[in-house]
Amino acid sequence: MAKRKVSGVARVYIRTTPFEVEKEQIFPQSRQAEISACSSEKVRLEKYYVWKLLEVAISDYLGIDITEVNFDKVGRKWICDKCYFSLSHSNNVVAVGISKYPIGVDIQIKHDIRDISSKIITCPEEKGDLLELWSMKEAIFKASNQEDFVPANINTIGEDVCCETLMIDGSEYVLSVASRNRAYKQIRWDI
Repeated sequence: MAKRKVSGVARVYIRTTPFEVEKEQIFPQSRQAEISACSSEKVRLEKYYVWKLLEVAISDYLGIDITEVNFDKVGRKWICDKCYFSLSHSNNVVAVGISKYPIGVDIQIKHDIRDISSKIITCPEEKGDLLELWSMKEAIFKASNQEDFVPANINTIGEDVCCETLMIDGSEYVLSVASRNRAYKQIRWDI
């Protein structure tokens, strides 16, 4: 497969699970072991399918096989040497963001959440749907180098983040994408 020049366009790949996959095993083996160790079958399958979608994204975006990428885990975050990527899963939907700039992706099925506004809202200017605000903060966190996700410490005002509502298989989802250098403004959606 020919390598491609990575453009400034960030791409977000979204799929419902299960979907057809080429190989059973996950690369690298350390990620396979991590997925296999999940005690929840539901979470194990979500992590499996989101990593398989990362395979598709790397092949499409970079024009290389996932085995040509060097992966490492820093804290709780997986990174690689060829691009930036972010993973998210909710219900039966998985999402992968990929870019040449740091990127964070979060997908959440729309549902009522209890009033936890004091843990989410950091300033009076942050208004609107709490689930959307939560999702944006999670995307900002994933695009950053922060160690711990503390929503009250993440301000969405002035950040490079977008939030969309998507209908997928009859259910409403919130998708947030954060990217430095405003790459999110050039996102190509692949659903």
